[in-house]
Amino acid sequence: MRYFVTKKEFTETFLKDKDLNKIYDELLVQLSLRITNDLYVSDVNDKLKSIVFNGITNSSSKTDRIENSKRFMSLQTYREAFFNIILENVEPKNVFLAFKGVITSYGL
Repeated sequence: MRYFVTKKEFTETFLKDKDLNKIYDELLVQLSLRITNDLYVSDVNDKLKSIVFNGITNSSSKTDRIENSKRFMSLQTYREAFFNIILENVEPKNVFLAFKGVITSYGL
């Protein structure tokens, strides 16, 4: 929402697709790191040595709802290396890239 003082009215505004895609990619990065962290922390018997996280998402056009874009994401982490990082002190994208994580968008 945007308020125009001169007109004394609100108007609805929308994010650009580019901005939405950036936010969505950031969400995927953060989600993959959070799930990875939670899995390692909950593994009290230290059975998990490595986690591979792969995912594909599909989306459709806003107008005709025809599927037209996909994202592929891949991340592999190792327990010891992952726990050497203090997640609160770093940018999620930097951690994701340090583990050679990949997100590709095509058809957008």
